[in-house]
Amino acid sequence: MAAVLNVVLAIVSGLFPDPFFALFATVPPDDPCPWSWVAVAIGACGLLYLYAAWRPEQADVAIAVGLVSKMMGPIAWLGMLGLGRATPALFPLVVGGDIIWWLPFAWFLLRRTPWRKTVIAWFSVAAHLAASVGLLLVAQGTELNTDLAARQQWIVASIGIWVATWTCWSVSSLSLLAVCLAWSDTLRQPGKWRLAEFAAAIVAVGVCFDLAGESVAVTQLTRSGLSLPDFAFYARWYQWLSPLVANGLYPVGGIVLSCLAWQSGQLRGAAGVAGFAMWSCAIILTIATLVSQTAIMTASGALIMLLYLYWATSLGIRWRPTSDSAGREPRSGDRGSG
Repeated sequence: MAAVLNVVLAIVSGLFPDPFFALFATVPPDDPCPWSWVAVAIGACGLLYLYAAWRPEQADVAIAVGLVSKMMGPIAWLGMLGLGRATPALFPLVVGGDIIWWLPFAWFLLRRTPWRKTVIAWFSVAAHLAASVGLLLVAQGTELNTDLAARQQWIVASIGIWVATWTCWSVSSLSLLAVCLAWSDTLRQPGKWRLAEFAAAIVAVGVCFDLAGESVAVTQLTRSGLSLPDFAFYARWYQWLSPLVANGLYPVGGIVLSCLAWQSGQLRGAAGVAGFAMWSCAIILTIATLVSQTAIMTASGALIMLLYLYWATSLGIRWRPTSDSAGREPRSGDRGSG
């Protein structure tokens, strides 16, 4: 799928640059030659992915090159955004074309190490920590600022840090899905695998709504000519898509996985209780968003982050390979300590 996306993107952007840039409300480059080479590079990566699909056991170098290229894409975009050479409207393309592939590519490259699930869990901790710090830095553009006009002015004047923060949150959203997929894999037991798989699927749907909400926050709230009523409209849309719907779906899947992990003995004690508390806070956040209680939204959101950092760290610790599994990938259903 990554190969098809890259090849199509290379053809469309290389042969039809004007409609491509117009689609994302971006001014085409004055000199089309450099962009033509970028399109060629994108297409070349697509061919690498085709090779990886054909010869997966010999594709480590191809996937590693692809991962680096997909990490450099968002970094380059944010740099160009800071220089005024790109627009926030490219956010959906950056997420769908680059960021969404980070964890699948990393999962493939780590397939031979028993530390794979632990690395995913701890990466998610780092991503959520970075996103939380970013949210503190852009607080003036969030619901904490009750002056809607001042909030809009701050976002327009601080587009760089605003977009970077929500880019971090998109990585965090996808890392949550990766953790839940890895978690469901460890819970694969007779008669229970389908339930764990279903719970992870619910989280995946929640991530789709989260990314949609983050796209609204990046592409719409940053528009300089937006009227105040329109700004309020899009701000509310973000709340409905992300804090309301996404955070309403996450605890549904999360509670099912937590119950399975508790029942199997995989995750009990303080970490297990923290998990249930975290999902409960997500439900409170959803209800608070529905009734527009900003103070409760803020408090529950902060508590969710604190609990998540502890919970995901603990999950990663429990997924560490034991002495008898040092040379192999832990089998689905292996139980960690606790």
